[in-house]
Amino acid sequence: MFTSCFRLPPFSNSSQFNAKCEAEILNGTRTCLCQGSDCNINPTEPVTPENKKQALGIESSEPKRLQQKRNLTEDFSKSIGTKPEKLMANNASKNTFAIVWISLAAVLLPLLIAGLISRLRRCSGHLETKLLQVVEDSPPIGESDSERISQDSKPNKSVTLETVLSQGRYASVWKGHVMAQNVAVKIFPVTSTSSWQKERDIYYLLSEEHSNITKIIALKDTLEKIDEPLWLIMDYCENGSLRDYLAKKVLSWSEAVVLASGITSGIAFLHSECIRAGSVKVAVAHRDLKSTNVLVKKDGTSVISDFGLAVSLNYIHDESKNIQVGTYRYMSPEELLTTVALDSTETFKQMDIYSMALVLWEIISRSEVADFHPEEYQLPFAEMVGADAATLNNMVEVVALKLCRPYLPSTDHEGLKLFCETVQECWDPDPEARLTADGTEMRLKELLLMT
Repeated sequence: MFTSCFRLPPFSNSSQFNAKCEAEILNGTRTCLCQGSDCNINPTEPVTPENKKQALGIESSEPKRLQQKRNLTEDFSKSIGTKPEKLMANNASKNTFAIVWISLAAVLLPLLIAGLISRLRRCSGHLETKLLQVVEDSPPIGESDSERISQDSKPNKSVTLETVLSQGRYASVWKGHVMAQNVAVKIFPVTSTSSWQKERDIYYLLSEEHSNITKIIALKDTLEKIDEPLWLIMDYCENGSLRDYLAKKVLSWSEAVVLASGITSGIAFLHSECIRAGSVKVAVAHRDLKSTNVLVKKDGTSVISDFGLAVSLNYIHDESKNIQVGTYRYMSPEELLTTVALDSTETFKQMDIYSMALVLWEIISRSEVADFHPEEYQLPFAEMVGADAATLNNMVEVVALKLCRPYLPSTDHEGLKLFCETVQECWDPDPEARLTADGTEMRLKELLLMT
């Protein structure tokens, strides 16, 4: 369609305009230059190869859309000075190149993916094999440093039981001796077989001894007689549990740091994951860290004990995903509110760190440092919820809703100040803001150097 006339530009040459409108294609548009009134009423169509075919009665072999595409290609080629045939040849070459690459990718990509999956499976299977060897083929634990009690002997014939040290929900702990060596014997009734198996498996998974983890001397499975209990025979810690130790003793600053450093080192070891000398050390979360589950040896160092609720972080199974596990008084805010995602290994570690902070507070609250003089021993939150068993509702209100924490002294003592800052960072309401086990271990080692 032709539009109306335009005024002739000044100083233009009118001789270039015709009396009739002879149309031509210019940049894809039918255009004619004519001069005179209504000169574009009956324009002549531009002469194209297609017009010639139509004039001769020959149908176009190209669809209309393809023809338009060809016309656009011709116009574009004119604007850049390239012949249509050459442009189309270049496009065809590029298309062929792209098709070749796409074909190669379609063939090679599945092969690469299949190879990667196969490699991952082999690596995973290799790791699982190593872990299985740790569980099934390890020699009896404690063989290197303690006089081992044979697994094939009957513990009740080898060990003399003396007195009950503690009585728990699933087991009782006795003081005993064998061949003049004092030992602690943890005895599980047959009804607590699963608890015995869990604790035994955790000790196997740790794969190596650590100075701040209770050492197993021997264990005995007496399932061949269903009426006989199950045993774990461990090193005996002369000073008993940390709670009992603190209840009767005021600590010096150096004693407090040694005890606390042992706990942080033990937790850092539990949370770590590595392969040493061909054996696998898997990451473990304790899940019930409290002052009764920390023991104090004769030299004043601490060891972590009681792994009945512990979980291997390499194999988090449905049974491990029970959120509220342990003791209400030592549970983290997110555990009390059940607002945690237990498919993350970091979640278990962060809950351990919170519980550890309360144990560290128990230590510092019974330490005499500079101008700070301790009062009588108290459990965490005893002033708020009492010394008896704390209920879930009480702990939710105090810890999770009111965000209360035990009192920490303010002091100018550089060591005590760093200790208190470490505790505060470990019991932060935000799990992500808490220090890691490695971080707390480094802090306490720094304090050891300062004492």
